[in-house]
Amino acid sequence: MSKGIRRIAREQIERALDELNDSSLGMHESVHQARKRCKKIRALLRLVRPSIEPTYQFENAWFRDAGRLLAPLRDAQSVLETYDELLCYYAEPIDRGELIKLRERLVDRRDRLVLDQHNPRELLEQFQTQLRTATTRIADWPVDKLDFSAVAAGLSKSYRRGRHAMPVAYDEQTPDAFHEWRKRVKYHWYHLRLLKRTWPSVLKKRRKAASKLADLLGDDHDLSILDDILRNEFADEVDTPMLQAATGLILGRCRDLRRHARSIGERLYADKPKSLARRLERYWNTWRDDEIG
Repeated sequence: MSKGIRRIAREQIERALDELNDSSLGMHESVHQARKRCKKIRALLRLVRPSIEPTYQFENAWFRDAGRLLAPLRDAQSVLETYDELLCYYAEPIDRGELIKLRERLVDRRDRLVLDQHNPRELLEQFQTQLRTATTRIADWPVDKLDFSAVAAGLSKSYRRGRHAMPVAYDEQTPDAFHEWRKRVKYHWYHLRLLKRTWPSVLKKRRKAASKLADLLGDDHDLSILDDILRNEFADEVDTPMLQAATGLILGRCRDLRRHARSIGERLYADKPKSLARRLERYWNTWRDDEIG
């Protein structure tokens, strides 16, 4: 267990560094991948959080802040990609002419925000230095005596929060509530990936459902951010009919995404937390016995 946790954390940092230096990815994609690596390390720590609380608190905040360092380089591009996906989704039933003009404004916004960072390359170098520093701390993580009971506690807590966040999201119908649920779904997906070797054929279906749900909620979140930008930053710059057309498309797409997410979520969160943890522990014990031989 301890070797696996340390190995995975080191691998995520190494991959982040490799991706940041991979010229074929481009800056926006490499930044996106590096931030995802930070989130995966946070999910790994959350899996054993109850047993390493002080270390979790420090490292979770550290990797969260490290990821935020790169946020300005990614967020403006993400908004543009979200708008493109929206137009692609509604390719047939809409007149794209006026909406393309709005896209040009989003491109200008992205370029302006990146330039405001003064020196993006310097920011990336700072981030890489921080990641290398984090690697040196992994050996000191207090995970030597952990067994599956530690994993079960962390998994149950994270899953329970996701199970609670789902009805809250549909009751409140706010972007923040759906984003909170999405974060819990992502953690559950990461945890299932970490445990996939215990029974690959069974956990694969659950993992795919969690991944699909996280994608749906991620699209909803991205559209909510786009909607907020259009209404608050572009309201005085863009013709009202054009703005209404774009926000109307966003509203319709979010409605579809949330309806689809409810169907998957009700199945993914059907188990009670303790019941799911016990079942996964049985998978773990059987897999471990088979590995021992």
